[in-house]
Amino acid sequence: MSQIYLDLLIIICIGLLVWGILKSERIYQFPFYMGGVFTSFILPQAVSLVFKPGLASPQAVQNVLIMSSLCAAMCWIGYSGNANLKLIKKLEFPFDEKKLLHAGILLIAFGSLCNALLFIVTPQTNSVGNWTGPSTIIYFFRQTFYIGLVILLQSVIRKPRGSKINYLLLTLSPILYTIILGGRRSPTAGLILIFALSLFFEKRILPPRLLVASVILLGIFLIPLFGILRFGIWEKLFTGNLSVSDLMSGLDYIMQGKVLELRNAAIIMEYVKSEDEYGYGSGYWNGLVFQFVPGQIVGQEFKSSLYINTGTTNLSAKLFEFTGYQIPTGSTTTGIGDSFLEFGYFGCLIFAFLAYFFKNLWISSRYYGNSFSRIIYISLIYQMHWIITHGTYLFFATNLVFNSLFLILVKMYIYDGKKTITRFTRYY
Repeated sequence: MSQIYLDLLIIICIGLLVWGILKSERIYQFPFYMGGVFTSFILPQAVSLVFKPGLASPQAVQNVLIMSSLCAAMCWIGYSGNANLKLIKKLEFPFDEKKLLHAGILLIAFGSLCNALLFIVTPQTNSVGNWTGPSTIIYFFRQTFYIGLVILLQSVIRKPRGSKINYLLLTLSPILYTIILGGRRSPTAGLILIFALSLFFEKRILPPRLLVASVILLGIFLIPLFGILRFGIWEKLFTGNLSVSDLMSGLDYIMQGKVLELRNAAIIMEYVKSEDEYGYGSGYWNGLVFQFVPGQIVGQEFKSSLYINTGTTNLSAKLFEFTGYQIPTGSTTTGIGDSFLEFGYFGCLIFAFLAYFFKNLWISSRYYGNSFSRIIYISLIYQMHWIITHGTYLFFATNLVFNSLFLILVKMYIYDGKKTITRFTRYY
């Protein structure tokens, strides 16, 4: 049965990619983007898990393949619904363009300050190696940098000015430092997507569809290779020494099946099904408490009292007791695993809700020319791969809620009732 469910996942992934390739502008829409992440990140691990399940039972492997297929399918099903015109209208409001630019520069400056402080403040770690103390707060607020970057970049593309271009170049230097010296996958993909989407919305520039499809297929080899080589991958690229054998080594690493995030998800799913211990949404509340309540200020005891304790509390210890399996350090449970942990197979509806949300943002950005919707769209979707690779908890608290709070503050600052609603370049 595992092979049948694997084939189903492959068919759904191909379907999402074909849907996007058929029309050029779809390459920037939610179903295609998520299809690319499922294809390059989940699919190789799924193949490896079928043939090298490790401590995952055959039933656990089948469970995770079914859930993966459901989540991938929901990325299209949720997107296929009709847009909510009332919601789209609410996204429109009159604002001051100069204030918007000022807000972007301020967010960049604040995020850059947080980045600089991370080099000064020595991180404290807990027993499992996770950061604690002031470093966690600083790292959390550094994300404002990317919201500001989206605002500044769109302003530069729309109305290029020498001062704005110089500030943009200065702004990009810390990101490039992280990408090149750190060999980080997320900042690399994020920066490319931010630029690509900004150019599309403002200038209707689209890359060749064949190139995009090739990049997705190449991602199957490059994603694990980034994790193995880090800085070394850029050294090989710049010197022209990146060979086919290097690319194959990344895929071989996945196929060896030593560390598979999808195996983590499979064993978690087997545990919660057998013990009937679901979180019922408590994990999202606990994620908000973890991210937004500073234990250094209010006290760790008070912070701990805010957590909702369920059968999923201390999950790692329970998994080890249940199966003898220990989640490898540095690996994740994926969005497949944690959404099932909360709601069982109904957790796939999270992907459908997000798909519908991004459908409305796309309509507002693309067809209504809503500049603020474009900012929301880009600042959220460039990190959407986290919902698959890292988990829905992380995306919900660290990205969706955090960005929404700061974008609400930006909206309050730039709102100008004396002006008329401005719609920027629209393409039909």
